[in-house]
Amino acid sequence: MSRGAAGTKMRQPGRTLVELVIAIAIGLVLMAGVGALYLSSRGVSRVAQQAGSAEDTARVVMAAIGDAIKVAGYGEIVGSDHSAQGQTLFDGPAVRGCTGSRFADAFNALAPDYTCIGAAPGDQVLLRFQGRYALVPMDVANLTSSALPDCLGASNAMQDTPERAAVARAGAGIERRLVQSAFSLDPAGAVLRCHGNGNPGSPAPIANDVIEFRAFYRFDDAGFALAIGNQMNYAPLGGTVRDAAWINAAAAASPADPWRHVVAVVLCITVATRERGTAARSADAAATRCPRTTAEATAGTTQTEAATDGRMRRTFIETFTVRSQATGAPSIAL
Repeated sequence: MSRGAAGTKMRQPGRTLVELVIAIAIGLVLMAGVGALYLSSRGVSRVAQQAGSAEDTARVVMAAIGDAIKVAGYGEIVGSDHSAQGQTLFDGPAVRGCTGSRFADAFNALAPDYTCIGAAPGDQVLLRFQGRYALVPMDVANLTSSALPDCLGASNAMQDTPERAAVARAGAGIERRLVQSAFSLDPAGAVLRCHGNGNPGSPAPIANDVIEFRAFYRFDDAGFALAIGNQMNYAPLGGTVRDAAWINAAAAASPADPWRHVVAVVLCITVATRERGTAARSADAAATRCPRTTAEATAGTTQTEAATDGRMRRTFIETFTVRSQATGAPSIAL
């Protein structure tokens, strides 16, 4: 307060307590709105990042296993009749599998045991191909650089697997540099692992957050029926969809090996986001999953189930042709 020229007191304008309270309240409301917008944007960004990471993982896994499936059965050409089987140094089935179980001892170099035993999360798929030239004359350096590795990038003497060929091959003997790669989930069902015969010891992880791994097989029914009668199907085509349990049961009851008549692999994986709370709903949310029966795999429709862990899931399913076993006909498509 001050005095005017005449010595009178003059009032200066100010803010009342009510006005101050209202201003503070408005400021708090604005701050709350900005904070909510920031948290919402941060949450959306986190969900998008987690979903993108899950999709990237699935694509990498599909590419890695798909490439191994495509090369399965590869062998050095030793004949000129390309319409018949047995024209390469590769011997035995290109693909094997287990449904909800694991191979007993698939990596025993002297006597591999492909019996499926026990119970395990998801399936197991094993792929085989010739890993090193046996007939082409090469020096050691070129021979080593041209060798095909297993799923963990190894190519070494541990892949010299004794293989008793059905047909004698001049200059090749019974030793084959065969590569084996087996894909499956770890016992906890959260990590996809690979076991390669160029790597001693236990399987090694190749991808995290894979919660489901399933494999089905396009089966050449006509070729298998002919093989039982000791005949050959010169144009193998994909017929019914089978799982490994059916094929292994058929192998036990038939003189012909049904695994030699798998022309394509129907592969499915489900990847979950690492963080919880990234799904739109945290309870009873409909999450995608892989087909778990041959009927579901044959139908090719999207499968869902209730999920309560709040993790977003991405399911990828794809059919890969075993190029050494199938013709160029489009019959293997789902």
